[in-house]
Amino acid sequence: QITIAKENPPKSIDETLSPLIITKTSKAPLIDGSLDDWDFSSATGIPVDEKRGVICKMIIDENNLYIAWKVRDPHPLRNGGSDPFLMFKTGTVLDFMLGTDPAAPKTRQKAAEGDIRVSMTVMNGKAVAVLYRPVAPKASDGTSFSSPNQKVKFDSVHIIKGAVMAWKAFDDGFVFEAAVPLAEF
Repeated sequence: QITIAKENPPKSIDETLSPLIITKTSKAPLIDGSLDDWDFSSATGIPVDEKRGVICKMIIDENNLYIAWKVRDPHPLRNGGSDPFLMFKTGTVLDFMLGTDPAAPKTRQKAAEGDIRVSMTVMNGKAVAVLYRPVAPKASDGTSFSSPNQKVKFDSVHIIKGAVMAWKAFDDGFVFEAAVPLAEF
């Protein structure tokens, strides 16, 4: 069973959510679909409703960013798509965005160089991770995504080939963990 609120009580609806703090580690977790070696005492929770919510934890060492999610969802980890670059249109996606340039304005309204978005899911039984960089002037693998409401351009979009991912589904949710090489960012 996946428990969300008891482990990290959410803030009230009128308050901001707790920030996600990425801590350094000297011992990498085993990426095996079990979160037994993760410490969730300082994780960040995002409640959705009585049946859905997520707890996320990130740690880092010299080589990798490690991410662990505990997700409560009555329809765990469904993504019926076949195009990893469009995974956000076809089902469940685990997604995070980071600003990697400490000199970029913290209150910016538009993406800056160094901002990244990583999306992960399971498609056709295999985990996949995609890196989106909205501002990467020297990149040659850009694309745009369109909807009836808007068009969004990314200077760089590619599969993170070195990511190691594992997951385990339960009746009421799933756990998912990943090790993403920092060199891929």
